Amino acid sequence: MLKKVLSIFLACILTLGLVGCSQEDLVDHVSLADKVTFTLQDVWKIKNNESNTTYYYYLAEVKNNSDESYETSQISYQITDDTGNTVNMIDSNQSTPSSVIDSKQSTFVYGYVGYPNSEQENIGLQFSEDTFISFDSVDVRESDNEDIKESGKGKFVALEDDYLKITMIQRIRRIHLKMERQN
Repeated sequence: MLKKVLSIFLACILTLGLVGCSQEDLVDHVSLADKVTFTLQDVWKIKNNESNTTYYYYLAEVKNNSDESYETSQISYQITDDTGNTVNMIDSNQSTPSSVIDSKQSTFVYGYVGYPNSEQENIGLQFSEDTFISFDSVDVRESDNEDIKESGKGKFVALEDDYLKITMIQRIRRIHLKMERQN
C-alpha cells in the first residue's frame, strides 16, 4: 500500500515538473551590463474606442549595482512583438530622466507607444535578437477612453487615488504625462 501511495505521489511530482518545464516563462528584466539590470515595472494599456487606437504606457527601473557609473545612453531597445517584428506605430516616446546612473543607484525609463486597433499580440521591448521583455510579463492595467476624465483645458486625469495623480496634458500633437504624489 505504501509503495502505491509513494509511486502515485512521485508520478504527480514528475508530471507537475514536466508541465512546469514545458511552459515558457515571461521575462520581466534583462541585464544591460555587469550588475546593471533593466526591470519592467508597470504597463498601462488604454484603448480609445473613438479614434480606434490603443496606447501602451510603460515604466521600467534601471538599477546599477556595480561599482562604476552607467551611462543611460547605452540603453537600447525597440518596441516590437515577440517575433521581433516592428508593428506600425502611430506615435511613440521614451525617456530617461538621468543621463548617468551612479554606483549603487537607480533611475526610471518610461514611455508610450500608440497603434491603430489591430489587436496587437505580445508587444514588448526588444533589446537584442534573443532578449525580449513582453509587456505581459507584468500585470497590465487596462482602461478605455471612457475611464479618462476630461477637464476641458486640454488636460485629462487618467488615474487618481490617495497616492498618485496622473494627468495627461495635450500639447501640440503630443501628450505629456504629469505625475504628482498625493498627500
